[in-house]
Amino acid sequence: MDDVILFPLRISDLDQMIRQAVNDAFSLQGQKPQPAIESEILNIEELSVLTGYQKGYLHKLVHERKLPFYKPQGGRLYFLRSEILTWIKNSRRATRQEISQAVNG
Repeated sequence: MDDVILFPLRISDLDQMIRQAVNDAFSLQGQKPQPAIESEILNIEELSVLTGYQKGYLHKLVHERKLPFYKPQGGRLYFLRSEILTWIKNSRRATRQEISQAVNG
């Protein structure tokens, strides 16, 4: 109970403390945390970090034309962050309650 903090804490301070703790944990293991993916144009590695899918599975989705992608002059694959987020949002499945409500009117 010696670690109890009894004063108000701003969200930004809490965010900074958590980020520092994560960085400290990774540095103890000799690893660096993955950077946040902020850019609009993503390569396959960045897309893998953003979605949590393995690169092989993403290549499969590209091959099956199930994922929006760009391949300038037949080179590397690129993806637009906004299109990927829309693709994810459009993949929503109805809950059992929503299906029941739609059926029962």
